[in-house]
Amino acid sequence: MRFELEIHERLVEVVGDLRTDELAAIGGVSRDLVELYMAGSTPSIGFVTRVALRLGVSLDWLLTGKGERLLEDRSGRLLESVPMHELLAELAQRFDTLDTRISRAETIVRDLREESDVEQPAPPTIHIVDPARRRAAKRTSAEG
Repeated sequence: MRFELEIHERLVEVVGDLRTDELAAIGGVSRDLVELYMAGSTPSIGFVTRVALRLGVSLDWLLTGKGERLLEDRSGRLLESVPMHELLAELAQRFDTLDTRISRAETIVRDLREESDVEQPAPPTIHIVDPARRRAAKRTSAEG
């Protein structure tokens, strides 16, 4: 039971003074369901996830109370811990990889266009002969 109360308390804390209809829109549920959740009913995982994502709150914190409350807290410190030259080197490598992939895609598109521009040979003509006509033709040639 204490787990449910803690989720409820953290939920009340993060939604602040949002109106019920605003929270319903964020959470993708009805106003009635929001009122139940805010009164202490256990919220669905979908509702909690949507609220966490839209309000920038850590889902781990909202569910368990552990870790950083805000997502920016975690990512900001992570980026601060990496030297700028390493970030720039990683970014440059990713741009090079992206440029290579774009060049490959452009080559494939160009090759496909060239293939479609080349006249394709006509498919072979298939003649279907009626068996009765074939027999009549053989008789005529044998008689002649």
